[in-house]
Amino acid sequence: MIDNIWHLRGSVELPPDVTDAITIERLEEFLVKQAKPVRNDTNSSITFYSPLWENPLIANNGLVLAMYDQGNFRIEPAPEGRHLRYDLRSLHGLMFCLAGALLFLVFVGFFRGFAAAVPVCLFVFGWLYGGNMLLAWVRIPSAIRNVVRGS
Repeated sequence: MIDNIWHLRGSVELPPDVTDAITIERLEEFLVKQAKPVRNDTNSSITFYSPLWENPLIANNGLVLAMYDQGNFRIEPAPEGRHLRYDLRSLHGLMFCLAGALLFLVFVGFFRGFAAAVPVCLFVFGWLYGGNMLLAWVRIPSAIRNVVRGS
């Protein structure tokens, strides 16, 4: 369960009047707008892989999926209707934020001592990664619902 730190998983109920092909097509357009290259595209699933060093956060800061380096969207039947399940990974973002926090640990530790540096390091990591993830947890489900509905 520790991978929940760098994964965002969820599902969206698909409208009955929208076919799987239309849903995948809308998702593909959404991923292109988000600067996420599509790797695998089937009738019921689509994936992307976009390392942060190939697509820097600074250039795409306003994009909903900017923090995520890998993702999988798949359509699954359910008793109450079809669902689009998604699994997005932000492992590279986690590593970059951790590296930034460790940089603060080194500099503050050098000038103020290790005891003063640890709280600063934790704050910086929480601010960098936690802030981005909180925004993503709010924005991404809404964006995916809008894509699926075609709005």
